[in-house]
Amino acid sequence: MLRATHLSVGVAAALAVLQPDNLFECLAVTGIAAVGSVISDIDADQSKVRREADLMLGIGAAVLAAVMIAQTRFHVDLTKYLSGNQTLSERSVTAGVFIILCAIGKMTPHRSFMHSLAAGVIFTMVAYTMFSKQAALAFMIAFMTHILLDLPNCKGIQLFWPIPGHHCFKLCASNGWVNRILCLAGTVMAINLFTGFAGISIFNWIIKK
Repeated sequence: MLRATHLSVGVAAALAVLQPDNLFECLAVTGIAAVGSVISDIDADQSKVRREADLMLGIGAAVLAAVMIAQTRFHVDLTKYLSGNQTLSERSVTAGVFIILCAIGKMTPHRSFMHSLAAGVIFTMVAYTMFSKQAALAFMIAFMTHILLDLPNCKGIQLFWPIPGHHCFKLCASNGWVNRILCLAGTVMAINLFTGFAGISIFNWIIKK
């Protein structure tokens, strides 16, 4: 599936499972899930690598800004989602590991390591070490939705890397009508869940208007 579909479905799934309590927790879950939902495709051809990296950097910066505003201006504690018990040095080392893994992922063939269960486990463990259990869950849920969405495609993924062999169901193309339906459904669900958990009744407002 295409990036927009991965993004919308991954965020919707994370919000549905974790059910954050307020606007700022919704922002935290959405940001982490957004990264988890698209990070697999950093192994795409070189013309797309910069766009994927820029997207994730932008998402990360937005999440960081939202967290800083929430904690300083509104005195909202987001440690439940973004903080664990690790020291600064431990997080620094883990951040370095994350960067190394991403660099390795860029060099691997498309739909191999970065689309495997092994990568999902490794990146989730890194997210847990860097942040918290809740953050790791948001990342894992979104990462796994990426794999699940790619399985029905006609091009296989190396699901059980490093074991050779690609798997797919060959049910649809990655850019066909199924992709468009999933993208629309994921977007509507993500907005609905976000606004609902954040206490923003946007759909009720639209209906009333």
